[in-house]
Amino acid sequence: MKMKKLSLIIIGLFVGIMLRAQVPNFPYPFKPQTDADYENVQSQAVDCMKWFINTPISKYSDSFVSVYNFLLIWTAGVKTIPLTFDIGTAAPLLEEKNEQNGSYYITAYISGMVLYQIQHPTQNDPAALQLEGIRAVIKFYENNSDQLEPSKAINKYRELNNNGKLDSWVGENLTRN
Repeated sequence: MKMKKLSLIIIGLFVGIMLRAQVPNFPYPFKPQTDADYENVQSQAVDCMKWFINTPISKYSDSFVSVYNFLLIWTAGVKTIPLTFDIGTAAPLLEEKNEQNGSYYITAYISGMVLYQIQHPTQNDPAALQLEGIRAVIKFYENNSDQLEPSKAINKYRELNNNGKLDSWVGENLTRN
């Protein structure tokens, strides 16, 4: 009987360690002082952005908020990745009064754009950048639909995407400077 309890405890510890291991490594708390502080953790930020977009909140609820906070600080301060948050294509999301989850959606949008820009450093296509932001929001929403309030904006993006019209919609709604 004692061996069985010990085995269960060891299995529980192993599973706990394995679950924690699936959360990306990142500096927390992240308190950058210089531009180099952002650049030094870029690969960790990339891992966190992918994880944030693709991981259900409920799976790692304790770690999720820490990753989210790290991404807020990192994406707001990194200067080496040029981004333009287009008001025309993001308008449905920005106009929605979804205070509970709105910042999660914006973080997913920005993460999608950053990931695209990092993977395509010489590209300067504003439509492609916005598309990746929208696609990231859709993926985040679909991975967390059981945890988040329904979003008319994201459902609009999803419908456009499912009907093969998202690319043309972004092209038509992109704000021209």
